[in-house]
This record gives sequence, C-alpha cells and structure tokens, in this order.
Amino acid sequence: MPDLEQLPMLASEILESLPVAILVVDAGQRICWINLEAERLFGYRREDLLGRTLEPLLPESLHAHHTGWMQGFMLDPSARAMGANRDLMAKKSDGTQFPVEIALNPIRTDASLYVAVAVVDLSARKALERRVLADQAELERLVRQRTAELERSISEQRAIVHRLEATQTSLERLTREDPLTGLANRRDFDAQLARAHDRATRRNQPLTVAMLDLDHFKRVNDRFGHLIGDEVLRQVAGILRRQCRSADLPARYGGEEFVIALPDSTLAEAALLCERIRASVQAQDWASIQPGLSMTISIGAAMRQAGETAQALVERADRCLYRAKRAGRNQVAMSSG
Repeated sequence: MPDLEQLPMLASEILESLPVAILVVDAGQRICWINLEAERLFGYRREDLLGRTLEPLLPESLHAHHTGWMQGFMLDPSARAMGANRDLMAKKSDGTQFPVEIALNPIRTDASLYVAVAVVDLSARKALERRVLADQAELERLVRQRTAELERSISEQRAIVHRLEATQTSLERLTREDPLTGLANRRDFDAQLARAHDRATRRNQPLTVAMLDLDHFKRVNDRFGHLIGDEVLRQVAGILRRQCRSADLPARYGGEEFVIALPDSTLAEAALLCERIRASVQAQDWASIQPGLSMTISIGAAMRQAGETAQALVERADRCLYRAKRAGRNQVAMSSG
C-alpha cells in the first residue's frame, strides 16, 4: 500500500491517467479542475476552461436543459446520471458535436460543495451500433431475398447460414477483444480466469496471475502523442503473444496495464516468463517507432492459494505490481504469500 503522504499525489495521477474525461465544477457551476482526457476530448487547454461554466462544452440546444439539471442536482446532490432517458450531446472546441454519457457526483468539503462531472465519449459505441444495425438490416434483406430461392437451391441456403454464423462470430469477437491490441479485453479475461480458477481448484493445480504496467506511459502520450502511445501498446501486446504459452491468457486490463493468467504454472515458472517479458520490453527497438523513445515495464505476480477467490488472486498480483513500481520500476515482484 502507498504511504499516507503519497495518497493525494497518487489520487491526482490516477485521475489524470483515467481514460474518462473528468471536470470539477464549484457551487457557482464554474469549472475549477479538469483532467488530461477532458483536454483531449474537448480540444481545449485547461487554462481556457478554468473559471468558465460548462456551457461552451454543450450544444446551444441543451443550455436551458443543462441549467435546470444542474439546479436540480444542487438542490439534491447525490450521484446520478445527467439527462437520463435521453441522448446527450457534447461539443468540442471546433464546434463538432458528439454523443456522450454524463455522470454527476457531489464532492463536499467543510467550506463548499463541488460536483465531479464524468464524461464518456460514445462516438465509437454509437458507430458500432450503427454498423451492427446496418449488418442486421442487410442480413434481414438477404434472408428475405433468399427465402424464395431456398426451394430451388439447398446450396444457397447453406451459404446464407454460413454468412449468418460468420457475422455472429464477428460480433461475439467484438465483445471479447480489445480493439487496439487484439488481446482479450478485461471482460473476457475475468470470465476465462474464473473458469481457470475453478479448474485449478478442483484439480489442486497451480494457477498464477501476473499484472503488468508500462512505466511512465503518460509521458509517452504527453511527449510524442497518443498515436505513438497506441503503437507502443500494440508492440507490447505482440511481445506478450510471443512470450506466452498457448495455454496462457494475456489481456489488456485497461490503459497501459496488461494481465496474464498462467494455468498450471508455479510462481517460479511464472517468474521466468515475467523476466523474459520485462527484458524483451526493455530490449525492444523503440527508437524505430519514435526517435528518443524507450520503454520499460513493471510486473507483479501471485500464485493461487487454497480458499482464495480469483478476484483476491488478481488483487494480490496487483499489490506485487505496485511493490515493483515503488522499488524503482522495470522489475518483477513476486508474491511471498
């Protein structure tokens, strides 16, 4: 666990690195703090927004609604979604409008009331929904068109079934796969880990989990931009694929953090894999991606204990990761129990 004196700094770093736009407004509805994702999402520098209301970030059609929502929130400050049961739009500095989800959370101090506003960009999700609906509409059109022909051609019927299955497989993959790295996403990892944990418990076999976090990744995005940062994440995913066994499950856990489930692997065996991964990341030719770029990774690993849940195993590995971070980064820390 971090020292108590480090908690404010750690909290600030966490808020800055979140992939969710966070803005804090005071009782007068003036912006008094935003994080880096809010700058990126809305296209403003934070000094351009501090002291202003949220209205520059909203389409004019929502200004009156927004005032009413915020006034209602101030009268009854409790965590809630803003504009429930309706689609909300936000506006970038260049006037571009995009769909969002907004959540409000009160922050009370001895002197005043503040509101934390969390904004999630739904553009990618909406685009995916449109593509899925378009695919579904196209499939329905094809089915109607082919129905009359099925009586004449069994082969055409089989072709339609094959296309339907392929589309279903593609849609299912979207729910399991991280779109940037191609690794399993956190949702799929949690499900597969639960199954591996149950199997290891029944058979009394070892199961190890490793948590991995790129060191100083925020500096990469700040210095070289998010496109370079995305390429770094893809390269690290490739290293994990090359180093892991076919039975292992590497996944992107979120942001710059990865996780690996290692079925039937002892802590000593996992330590060898983790060290190979750490060394591979350090030795990677990062300068070929961006001159001046270098990367290291910190890793923590823990092996299943009797009576321990899968979630507790992950949390123990995560504590080991933070121990590696505190010890200077670019190293592997293993659970001692």
